[in-house]
Amino acid sequence: MRKKNTYANVLANIVYTLVIMAFTFVNRKVFLTQLNVTYFGLNSLCVDILSMLSLAELGIGQAMVYALYKPFAKNDKPTIKAYLKIYRVMYRYVALTVLGIGIILLFFLPILVKEEVDMKLVYTVFLLYLLNSVVSYLLSYKRSVLFANQQAYKMVYADMIFKVMSIACQIAVLLLTRDMITYVLVVIVFTIGGNVYVNRMVTRKYPFLRNLSDAAGISPAQKKDVIKNVKALSIHNLGNFCVKNTDNIIISYFLTLGVVGIFSNYMFLVVSIGSIIAKIFDAATASIGNLIVEKDEAKTYSVFNMGFFINFIVALWVTALVCTCMQVLITLWLGEEYLFPDMIVYLISGYLYLQLMRSNIYSFKTASGIFDQDKFFPVLQSVANLGLSVLLVHWLGVSGIFIAKIVISFFLINWVHAFFTYKYTLNIPVGRYFEKMFVYSGTTFLICVFSVFICSRLFPEYCIVNLIYRVLCTSGIVALITILLFHKTKEYRCLINLISEQWNKFRPKSA
Repeated sequence: MRKKNTYANVLANIVYTLVIMAFTFVNRKVFLTQLNVTYFGLNSLCVDILSMLSLAELGIGQAMVYALYKPFAKNDKPTIKAYLKIYRVMYRYVALTVLGIGIILLFFLPILVKEEVDMKLVYTVFLLYLLNSVVSYLLSYKRSVLFANQQAYKMVYADMIFKVMSIACQIAVLLLTRDMITYVLVVIVFTIGGNVYVNRMVTRKYPFLRNLSDAAGISPAQKKDVIKNVKALSIHNLGNFCVKNTDNIIISYFLTLGVVGIFSNYMFLVVSIGSIIAKIFDAATASIGNLIVEKDEAKTYSVFNMGFFINFIVALWVTALVCTCMQVLITLWLGEEYLFPDMIVYLISGYLYLQLMRSNIYSFKTASGIFDQDKFFPVLQSVANLGLSVLLVHWLGVSGIFIAKIVISFFLINWVHAFFTYKYTLNIPVGRYFEKMFVYSGTTFLICVFSVFICSRLFPEYCIVNLIYRVLCTSGIVALITILLFHKTKEYRCLINLISEQWNKFRPKSA
């Protein structure tokens, strides 16, 4: 049942990501057609600022889900109610904090917007998004129950339906009225509707959670554990936010809302790709955890190397496709006026590659429960990323943002993940990681350069037919060179054997 629920959750998340990505493609196209890139930049900026306010949550949700694992395993209903009651109270304080900080931030919006848009509209849109965040915190506490009991896929499908309806209504609003305020109001309506539906879903499945007022309090030991986990996770969340969610704010301050709008389109593709790949590797985390418990270090290292090689193949293929196809895709999707220079695309590809290449390591790190040991590194990486981004964007513009991301990813994020995983899980020197990363990264660089050279010569025009040709050509180059360079390695042979085993298992049997 555990494995079945795991596969169901992974499938639901991948389906959700792909469906919402497709609808968001259309939504962004209509938005830019009916309004303009400045308004789109305003929308992206408000969303990013509210993402910053989500730091007030401090990892409470993740800590509470972790706390609920054991009570659900034991079917301890009083403890589940006690945790959910305190979770509801904590989220009410979070909602109040977000509301207070959001109102204070209203006074700083003119610094970021710089009179590019009427300030009445700016204040209205921001307050509506603020209301959406506050409502989410007040209504979403019961979601932790589905996460803890491995039933999140039911919630994900419900969220997908409400999200699709929301985007469809937003598109209709843009086509009929071109009114941005109504566009944002649609988000609030469906946020409330989706959360109410999920709460009722939880209550139907777990009737004992209908009334939490009579729930007992948690013990001092349980409270201590929750606080400890919240503290550790809050530091990690702070680091992740400063690396991933401050870009639009920095660009808005130093450049313009128009650049924010163009930047957000590229980052939408990068984040969507990264999310899909991450969900695929997340599926293996539970199995990795079981393997680590067996304490067979040789087997664990062998599986790690296999996973690292698969991680490399996926990252190489995706990075090469981004190098050769992203500009064509943006042109066909939005138009040439929304293109960045090619050099920025290559920097985006480098950042995406480093992000994808920590997927396998992060799965092993998570499965090993390594959170507290490296809790102070996110603070260092967040300060370093923010400082370097501000410095470089002033000199180099948008390119500086991605150069900062690449530097921080390699010298802090990837290296730290590798160091703690190699030390506490694999028990081998981290130098092995750098040896493989040097080979894998060098191969990726050469293949990307060669793919860009070939595709730009053979398929120079940005059209749908050439996009298909570029995908096929790049994929062929990746496959051919990978086979030539790695066909004698142990990891390659293991991968081929694994593919053969799965093919033999599922292929139709002859009569």
